[in-house]
Amino acid sequence: MKTENRRRELVAVLRESGTLSVEQLSNRFGVSLATIRRDLTALSQSGAIVRFHGGAETPVGFEPSWESRVGSAIVEKRAIAQLTAELLQPGDVVAVDSGTTPYEVVRVAIETGTAPLSLLTGSVAIASLAAGSSQDELTVIMPGGVLRNTSQLLIGEEDQLNAYHCDKAILSCTGLDLAKGAMHTNLLAGPLKRKLAEISETVILVADHTKMNRSALAVFADFDQISILVTDWRTPKDVIAKLRTAGVEVLVAPPPRPASATRVMGGR
Repeated sequence: MKTENRRRELVAVLRESGTLSVEQLSNRFGVSLATIRRDLTALSQSGAIVRFHGGAETPVGFEPSWESRVGSAIVEKRAIAQLTAELLQPGDVVAVDSGTTPYEVVRVAIETGTAPLSLLTGSVAIASLAAGSSQDELTVIMPGGVLRNTSQLLIGEEDQLNAYHCDKAILSCTGLDLAKGAMHTNLLAGPLKRKLAEISETVILVADHTKMNRSALAVFADFDQISILVTDWRTPKDVIAKLRTAGVEVLVAPPPRPASATRVMGGR
């Protein structure tokens, strides 16, 4: 692959995934680490990406589509979802934002039969998931607003939520800055995220390791507002320690168990 074509595809891959390491990009394109580093240097100088030690990410303010985010770190997101769903109790009223990890939490809650359950969400994707469920005791409450196609989110009518009180909020983030808190890239979705946190007793932030120690455009929740962080086993231990020092309860989802090897007994 020619250098120009590889760099163009590299930008596209980062826009889908958000953040990738030099090693991941090297394996993806089948070139050396040194070649990827040269590509990242050139692309960062042009402003197409942001380079950091060991990897690269999309520029602050870039918002990938909901569909492109679904497959990013999917194994880790599902592990986080399994652990988060265990925090939900029958009868809970749960505020849920439009992130792909909260989507997985709702999917697991439906599959495991956590009902009755009421969901307050502006996410069309999550509402559609719930609507397809066979659980009669699953209630979905949606505020009005304007549909934002990129994130599949209804926005603009956050004041309607002042009449509600939720037991828990399940929120996602673009980045978790260790000095500032949970951050996002979508300024239009920010008021909804802040309102969901404001009306909830317990705020649960679900964020995989790629979001750790990463900044974005704006803060929607500081550490005083985050009750619990659920992350995955790939999050560095020093990051977890700093978050716990900041007063955040951190739950770490373990890796999925490998499928048991099938023993084949041969006869003579």
